[in-house]
Amino acid sequence: MAKAPAESRRMDAALPLVAVAVDHRPMRSLIVDLLSGECGCWAVRALAELSRSAVLAAEPDLLVVDTKGFAACCRGAVGIFPLNRVVVIGPEPGFAYELAVLNQGAGAWLSGDHVAEKLSDSLLATHEAAPPITDRGCSR
Repeated sequence: MAKAPAESRRMDAALPLVAVAVDHRPMRSLIVDLLSGECGCWAVRALAELSRSAVLAAEPDLLVVDTKGFAACCRGAVGIFPLNRVVVIGPEPGFAYELAVLNQGAGAWLSGDHVAEKLSDSLLATHEAAPPITDRGCSR
């Protein structure tokens, strides 16, 4: 019998949990597959939507979103997760995209073109650089 995601989260408590809330379903699936195949480096949970309740239920250590999702985080629609623990997937390579999200407090930015090569390193750097989450209800 397969374990429910919450049960597997408890079993993998030593691993950083990455919640993937990317709107584009094929990209979300790619990210989950990549991180799941990382030799036990990450616990991964795909979120069907980026909402306050979904993020609270997942209790992630890191959050992967697309630029639309990050804009929602910044406008307070989610507002319950530290932005420096968010990795944003952008539409295409471009310094302007990267600069915009980093100036708004994101932990990292990647273009969709570079997810396969750079996502794990970006998550690791973001996880190591951000202070521990002590209050799951804070927005920064």
